[in-house]
Amino acid sequence: MWHEVWQGIQADFTDVPSIAELTQITVRLLLAAVLGGLLGIQRELIGKAAGLRTHMLVAMGAAFFTLIPVQAGMPLTDLSRVFQGIIAGIGFLGAGTI
Repeated sequence: MWHEVWQGIQADFTDVPSIAELTQITVRLLLAAVLGGLLGIQRELIGKAAGLRTHMLVAMGAAFFTLIPVQAGMPLTDLSRVFQGIIAGIGFLGAGTI
């Protein structure tokens, strides 16, 4: 049974070429969470509505949706569409909190 579970996990990560690339993706997502968390802590200390969890999730989501097209092989020139969507989504969330 555990052997089948392990094979399933390996099959899920067959598209990641190497451990180095997986580490790079993980570090980028963790860095986004830490930076978003720092901003969230600052906002919680001054009593704003959107705090630690909100900023961590938004930062990780933005990093995740930027990493996906890069991993899929999208040219860097076409990433502007992804950035436009992320900016519009964050703007929508910001307008909702106001």
